[in-house]
Amino acid sequence: MTMSPSRVGRVLLGTLVAIGAVRGAAACGSFDGANEGDAGTDGPVLPTEAGAADAASDAAPDVSVAACVGDGFEVDADASSCPELLASGQKSPLHVAVTGTRLYWTSFGSLTDDGRVMVSDLDGSQARVFAQPTGSDSKHPKFIVASGGFVYWGTQAGLSSQVADPEMDQTGAVLRLPADGLGATATFVGPPGSSYTPRGIAVDSSSVYWMSGNSVVVSALAGGPSALFRAQTGIVAGNDLVVDATGVVLVARGNATTNPGFLLGVSIDIDAGYGPKITNRADFPWSLRFSTAGTSLFWTERGAPDAGTGTLNQTSRLGNGVSQLLTGLNHPQFLAVDATHVYVTVQGLGDSDGEIRRVTVDGKAPLLLVSGLAKPHGITLDATHIYWTTPGDGRVWRMKKP
Repeated sequence: MTMSPSRVGRVLLGTLVAIGAVRGAAACGSFDGANEGDAGTDGPVLPTEAGAADAASDAAPDVSVAACVGDGFEVDADASSCPELLASGQKSPLHVAVTGTRLYWTSFGSLTDDGRVMVSDLDGSQARVFAQPTGSDSKHPKFIVASGGFVYWGTQAGLSSQVADPEMDQTGAVLRLPADGLGATATFVGPPGSSYTPRGIAVDSSSVYWMSGNSVVVSALAGGPSALFRAQTGIVAGNDLVVDATGVVLVARGNATTNPGFLLGVSIDIDAGYGPKITNRADFPWSLRFSTAGTSLFWTERGAPDAGTGTLNQTSRLGNGVSQLLTGLNHPQFLAVDATHVYVTVQGLGDSDGEIRRVTVDGKAPLLLVSGLAKPHGITLDATHIYWTTPGDGRVWRMKKP
């Protein structure tokens, strides 16, 4: 891979020494965010000081990106810090969540592995299993959210039925554990087996929301029965949702020909049903987040397959006007937003051409932070770092914000 003049030259593969046993051989196969498959092996493999020069980067604020140690990735000269490998040897790590002191991620598993939820310190140390599947409805964790002292995640119970849309042909559940509940048994949010594969999880002060097939499910934090919003005819399964004080916004996972995608407002009041469309968009809307002030909405559209037509978009909370902040992306995935910037994972078209990109919330100063990644997927932030997963090679990463 040839690096553009604005970036530092290719970084060579660093020597990674395992801390802990790896129980299977790496299988870095193909991966698509719509149908998560396998990659990596069971259990984390963490870099030692001998194999990760990035471990010392915290102590060196002016580290040169030329000193980054990685597996073929490239770092933009403006990034000013190195990606740190926090864990490897995972089975399709998908989504990440962060609290003040801990990082959580879902390791989806494979046809022969039921997956698990992992936890580590923010620097990747003390990596261990946070939750192990205990039944068919707790297999194959996917989306994960940390909120209010708890960690919530959604599961996909089975993998054997590969229909046109496998998400619509599986049962799943949403589970939770206290954020410090290592070793405890996860509890179900709502009845187990009551949902199609949950996609997107959002939490507010009183409820947990997720999508199940063509519907939105809401469950009170205090317990009690879950309620189902009315199904919306003609919507292919939604892929992500967010919630604020006035309602839920979901992104419909339509296609550009027979089932155009759009962003749809949904009232928290179950009896009110669906609200007005925020915007009509056709190119496979995928993930969305509110600005920290709640006044703007950002979302990704994957675009036509293999065409480099993906975009990062912005509109007001009420849908007044649409701006394209980034264009020409190859399968943009998930978003993370802070007060000043929007960060996005871009899956790429091959096995190792994924990217992490950033742009200001008003669409200025676009920056390609890292390229040459193995299908980056989930992403989250804290005050100082960006965290993401690469299911294509079974790894979890972080990097200082520029």
